[in-house]
Amino acid sequence: FVRGSFGIPLIPRKTDIHIRIGRPVEVGEKNPSPTDERVRKVFENYKIALLELFDGCKDECLPPEIAKRGLKIIMRDPKGKKIKGAKPRKASL
Repeated sequence: FVRGSFGIPLIPRKTDIHIRIGRPVEVGEKNPSPTDERVRKVFENYKIALLELFDGCKDECLPPEIAKRGLKIIMRDPKGKKIKGAKPRKASL
């Protein structure tokens, strides 16, 4: 249990967990030093597959007000900064 205000334990709410598996994303041959272009290409393919999965499952797994917001994916560098030229993609409605 997690303690809340005045040391009162917070009881987690019961909720459903939805697990979905999307299509495999081809990443190519193993390369210990991929180019930035290769990383961006693989990440773009990953985003497309993830957005397809989200679009296909959102109405079944999420409340309508949450599904309506869509899914926003932003590419960041290892330090957490947004990468210039990486456009956020949002799932369509």
